[in-house]
Amino acid sequence: MEADIISKMKNNDGKNIWIICKYAMPEKYFFGTRHFNFSYEWIKKGHQVTVFTSNWNHLTNKLPKFEGKSMTEVLRGVRTVWLQGYRNKTSNSFARIIGWFHFEMSVLREYRKHIHIDGLKADGVKTDNRPDVVIASSLSLFSIISGYLISRKYGARFIVEIRDIWPLTVTEIGGFSGVNPMVLFMSWLEKFGYRKADAVVGTMPNLIEHVQQVEPRFKKVVCIPQGMRDEMLNEHEKLTDSKLKELLQRPGFKIGYAGTINAANPIHTLFQAAEMLGPDAGIEYYILGQGNERESYIRKYGHLKQIHFIDPVEKKYVRDFLSHMDVCFDSFTGGTGQFGLSRNKWVDYMAASKPIICSFSGYPTILDEAGCGTFVPYDDTQALADELVRYRDMSADEIAQRGKNARQYVENELTFSILATRFEELFN
Repeated sequence: MEADIISKMKNNDGKNIWIICKYAMPEKYFFGTRHFNFSYEWIKKGHQVTVFTSNWNHLTNKLPKFEGKSMTEVLRGVRTVWLQGYRNKTSNSFARIIGWFHFEMSVLREYRKHIHIDGLKADGVKTDNRPDVVIASSLSLFSIISGYLISRKYGARFIVEIRDIWPLTVTEIGGFSGVNPMVLFMSWLEKFGYRKADAVVGTMPNLIEHVQQVEPRFKKVVCIPQGMRDEMLNEHEKLTDSKLKELLQRPGFKIGYAGTINAANPIHTLFQAAEMLGPDAGIEYYILGQGNERESYIRKYGHLKQIHFIDPVEKKYVRDFLSHMDVCFDSFTGGTGQFGLSRNKWVDYMAASKPIICSFSGYPTILDEAGCGTFVPYDDTQALADELVRYRDMSADEIAQRGKNARQYVENELTFSILATRFEELFN
């Protein structure tokens, strides 16, 4: 049955695509990551996709539980190989590194079982599932090891996808020394991956600068940013919490943030600007999300009546929350910013037709291209306060035009049907 389902998805010119990513997740269990969103589009084009992922992720406990070393299921045509994960309790610990090694060992142990898919034909023929393309998606950077070995064994094209630049992130944000043994190993592994890859895909617009710093001879770097599934463009389910709906009706110019509240998403400057401008500025601040910095922000700024901390809501309600905002906010720090950004929350903001103010000192990116927002220098409270006031004083027509620009950019550039076609060009 499995062979019949999958073989119908692949035409004679289609490729067998293998994706290796510990953190790939389908929307059946949590939010759908880009790996599955690309896969759905590639299947429509006649390719066959197998995703190797882990059933352990610190973000959710809803992933499938099973006995044994692996479990396979077909999700919207995507052959999903769940590998029994190492159950580390936190995202920032040595145990996380152990989990990465454990995943790669599991891939190398289990992948041979998936070279052929048992068919149900009377002649007992098996469906060939040898990969034509292997995509190793970081994090974890260690997937370069399994991805390269498998691609070399079967003569497949080897593509490395970089969604977070390690080990640079852990030295710039995590404070690790550049001579830490694990950092040195990951530095070697990163260089090895760039040297051996047929192409490198990054979500950052200027990743090529970093790649050529690490491996000067490498040239084939393509930016394929974060995107949105086509069918989600018009998804808008109304909030049901009556107290939250009442809170969102407060008068004033509304600034919204929706996302994780942690060291990698430092929004302290927004609170400082709110405190500087005071409650009489006519600006209300709505912070939707959870994270390990949230409680400290509440202790420090929770007394300000213009700041509202809101507990997380289901993803399907986020668009309605954003629809009540006038402008959305984001902030990013760290040395990786010099290579540009592509943020899932930006896509959410833009799809909701909202202008964006971002506290960021780095490489210009899609907000400039779309004409839908502005950057202020990171950690510059006065500059941010001035920009908040400037937007507050804009005409409704100008605010609406920036929001319209944002929405049009998503529709024309950031849907997965468009992004998957760009990615597909690397298969040959």
